[in-house]
Amino acid sequence: MKSGSLFPLPPGKFDTGPTFRTHLIQHYKPRRGQRPLTMILGLTKRSERDLPKALEMFGIATERKWGQVWYLRAGKQSDGLQAYLSYEESGILVFYTTYRKTEEIPLIKRFLQRDTESHPLNIRPSSMQQALDSLLETDPQVKIVDFTARRDLRSGARGKVRPGVERTVSYWGADGREVLEELQYTYGVLPTRMVFQIPGKAKFGMDQRGIITHQGGDLSLPLVYLGHAVTEAKQTLLAFDRSAFEVFSVKQGAGFSLPISVPSVIRFKRKMEYSQVEDFEEALTRKGYTILSSVAQEGSLYLSTDVISREGVRFRIKADEATMKLLPTDKRDFRGFLDLYDVVLGHIDPNAELVA
Repeated sequence: MKSGSLFPLPPGKFDTGPTFRTHLIQHYKPRRGQRPLTMILGLTKRSERDLPKALEMFGIATERKWGQVWYLRAGKQSDGLQAYLSYEESGILVFYTTYRKTEEIPLIKRFLQRDTESHPLNIRPSSMQQALDSLLETDPQVKIVDFTARRDLRSGARGKVRPGVERTVSYWGADGREVLEELQYTYGVLPTRMVFQIPGKAKFGMDQRGIITHQGGDLSLPLVYLGHAVTEAKQTLLAFDRSAFEVFSVKQGAGFSLPISVPSVIRFKRKMEYSQVEDFEEALTRKGYTILSSVAQEGSLYLSTDVISREGVRFRIKADEATMKLLPTDKRDFRGFLDLYDVVLGHIDPNAELVA
């Protein structure tokens, strides 16, 4: 098989994503002039059988399989996208490619953003901070040499100087770790992208959009944090899978049906405030939800909102200062569920986590 500028794989098969990543650590050697190895994470509820058909709807063909690792191609032989995909347990997708972020990779993003049964995986700011803390434990010389950070009034992040101003900061410099700490304290920004460098060892980046990029040196380090992101993704899928809506028949007298809804729970790292409710509901509307009814009370915060997703599935949202419960009221909607979680991350708490 001709793989163009994508690195070749040996005959045989890989039974799991971790097996494939172990192979990469042991054998991956970028060619001179090759672009960085980029890994894009996503989630899907499509079966292994159904997924190739869904990819094909976006112009991405599955041309060969090595067990749980697939070779994907889109466009022309000379300049189209080529990527490997590991289809992992529970519906976690990891795309691996050395193609361009601005030209070919957007096709993968388009699939994850538009396929009704798939979704991008967000990497929360707290996960980036955990990666930094873990790196510092083993190598105190680690640097952040490039980062982007944002201050969003709706996220509740605090700032000391002009706290009413939204801002985005991009920075390049060997003292990026110290500068980021200063900006977080002074201006309330949170990182959305960071590039780590361990002198003489490795360089790699993490982006909140679920992208990890190897930029040189030891490949095992970015793959370790890719593994952490996969573990976090399992928790997200488990939280969705444990939500349920069923109607049970109760045979008493003439008989009646009893609806039972099992919620998914989002736990906030910082308290939700009454002042965030209006913006949260406006963001839901912009995301394509229809709000049917809403009750919100100040003091000890109480929120109860009924919404319908773009797919026509109804949710009931119940929240207090510490948690939000998402209750399906007729059937489950995977994209609607994760889009709603994205709104929570963007407008209430960027580090809120789904509880499995």
